[in-house]
Amino acid sequence: MTNHDTWVRLKPGNPLEPLAYIFPEGIPMRDPFPMERGKDGTVLWIIDSERLYVAQVNAICNLIAEIKKVDKDDVMHECMANGGLAIAHEWVDLDSMSGGSECYQRSQEFLNFLESHQEPTTEQWQEFYKGQIARWIEGDEQPQPINSMADIDPRLQLEAQQEALFAFQRGMSFLIPSPDDDWSLVSN
Repeated sequence: MTNHDTWVRLKPGNPLEPLAYIFPEGIPMRDPFPMERGKDGTVLWIIDSERLYVAQVNAICNLIAEIKKVDKDDVMHECMANGGLAIAHEWVDLDSMSGGSECYQRSQEFLNFLESHQEPTTEQWQEFYKGQIARWIEGDEQPQPINSMADIDPRLQLEAQQEALFAFQRGMSFLIPSPDDDWSLVSN
């Protein structure tokens, strides 16, 4: 698996707000855009539990268990089975997003996809999604290094990135919850 490098802060009022003090630098995300969908249709970002301290994972799982009124061990098991925790797209503060070379390269790939598929079909969305999973989540794709600002695609300005994310969210209907991934406990 690639070393992910996307970080965000969450909007005020989010379900994890009581834990904001243990995330002074923000929350690590697996992807620079939402890549999952809950069974209820909620568009989800995946919190990268691999980059959290054990105390942070425990704190999130305890809070989710309290909110969902389920056993903390069930939440922890779901987190481990799914490789992370999920948070609804509505809670992610896009203005706060920061990242390294993987974040920028994948964002560039996302923009290239949207430019080459003005109105993507379900099959095109699924192909893009599966490619991202195969290369960046399950695979070991390595991004090009960023040595200077000249190495960053000029399209990756916040406004353009937000427009792309909104377009992506509108197209998220292609994501059909996998029977193997159950985000019912770890999503908020």
